[in-house]
Amino acid sequence: MNYSQETILIFNKCYDRLKPFHNLIKNNTPVLAFSGGEDSTLLANFYKFHFIQSNSPEPILFHLDHSIRNNKEQEKQIEIEMKSYSTKYILKKKKFLN
Repeated sequence: MNYSQETILIFNKCYDRLKPFHNLIKNNTPVLAFSGGEDSTLLANFYKFHFIQSNSPEPILFHLDHSIRNNKEQEKQIEIEMKSYSTKYILKKKKFLN
């Protein structure tokens, strides 16, 4: 992924503020809840950037579809996005018994 200089600066500043957690970040595989929204997308980008830059473990992205509504198109888009941030991802669909 190509990040702008401004994004790199912001990610590095954020990482610096997490200094007490650097060992945790560098030594443990993160599992990130991914909805496809702005917040989870930003977090996935942050971890992807640090995975590439500092050999931190690659994040595992997890998405749970509650099956409340029919959203096949949204599901496809979420899977495409997840693949772009990590080779490790889990899509889980909750099933209801009638």
